[in-house]
Amino acid sequence: MDSSDLLSRKYGPLAVLERPPSEKRREMGLTVVMAHGFGANAWDLAPIAESIDREHEFRWLFPHAPCSLAAAAGESGVADDDYRPEIGRAWFPRTTEELKAVLYGDYFARIAEQSPPTLKLAGQELLSAVEAATGGPELGKVVLAGFSQGAMTAVEALLVAEDTPAALVVLSGSPIDETRWAELFDSYAERHQERIVHYFQTHGTGDPILSYSEARRLNEMMTRAGLTGEFHHFPGGHWIPDDLLWSLSEFLLGI
Repeated sequence: MDSSDLLSRKYGPLAVLERPPSEKRREMGLTVVMAHGFGANAWDLAPIAESIDREHEFRWLFPHAPCSLAAAAGESGVADDDYRPEIGRAWFPRTTEELKAVLYGDYFARIAEQSPPTLKLAGQELLSAVEAATGGPELGKVVLAGFSQGAMTAVEALLVAEDTPAALVVLSGSPIDETRWAELFDSYAERHQERIVHYFQTHGTGDPILSYSEARRLNEMMTRAGLTGEFHHFPGGHWIPDDLLWSLSEFLLGI
């Protein structure tokens, strides 16, 4: 992807890579907010915009997660506001001890049980960035999206937002803080006056990091809450297949 297509912005608490829509779509198109996974950064997912939206139908926002893993590890010369492509970042957790548990323990194997305090903060930060970027708290033209840990952050934002987004995109995501999420999903339709949220979910049946069975549980929570959409599974691991990116493009164009 030509990096000249991307603008470096600061929206609310988050640094963001932005790809603007075409002039004709500027006022009426969707804003797609795509959060990256653990250990990556906004540069990791930014090529998706050029790959599936060559006509600039949508406004794309790729936020950098707040925590630099290199800074948390005490690497010399690296701070949390270092957004170089080679610097990995995290939405949660953010303390050195918690990050060690993530990197060297069985954190992801027990992901549904985890309840990191910064999960809630990450969801609020994502919403604050969206509000700053769009000029208000309304989410009717916003798609909350993410991959892996970024997908969990997008779900968290969906569950705590006062407004209802246009859609939710969960790429290789999983439940986390599951007891709390289940309660929020169970009350979602009532809290949002039965307004429909469309979702697009993908997951590899052989994912070695976030299991397929966990993804199925998340799908059950979403459908039970009244969300309607598509669950695409594929015979692979922790990634996004090219053919499903084109399915995502069709999904976005249909909103």
